[in-house]
Amino acid sequence: RAHGSTFVTRGLSLGAGAPDRPAPEVAPPVAATPSVPDLKITFAFNSAELTPEARAQLDILAEALTAEMLARDQFEIAGHTDALGEEVYNEELSQARARAVVDYLTGHHGIARDRLESRGYGELWLADPARPGAQANRRVEVRNLGPS
Repeated sequence: RAHGSTFVTRGLSLGAGAPDRPAPEVAPPVAATPSVPDLKITFAFNSAELTPEARAQLDILAEALTAEMLARDQFEIAGHTDALGEEVYNEELSQARARAVVDYLTGHHGIARDRLESRGYGELWLADPARPGAQANRRVEVRNLGPS
C-alpha cells in the first residue's frame, strides 16, 4: 500500500528512509542462471488425466518456458507412481503421465517437443517412501536441464 513515497506491506516498508535516518543500503543484484524451480504435478490414483489444478500449473509453466531467459533450455518431464500395483503397470502409467504433460505443453501452448524429454520412472523414486501409497508419489516432476 502506498503511503507517501513509501510502500508499506504487512509491516515492511520500502522506499525512502524516515527523515531522521537514511534509506538502507541495498546489495547489487546477483547474476543468476535462469531456471524454473522443480515443479511437481500430482495425479489421481490410477490416472494419467490432468486435473484442473495441474492444467493451471502447466499454464504458468508454459509462460515461463516461452520467456527469453528460458527459451533455449530443455526440460525433463519425469513421470512417477506410488508403489501400489505391479511394477510393469506403474512404469507404463508413469510414462503416460509424462506424455500427458508433454502433450498439454506442446498442444495447448506450442512448446517445441524437442525441448521436453519425457521419461517414466514408475515407483522407482517415491517422493514419500514412508507412505508408498501416498498421493505425493503420484506425480510428474519438471526439471530444467539447461540450454540445449
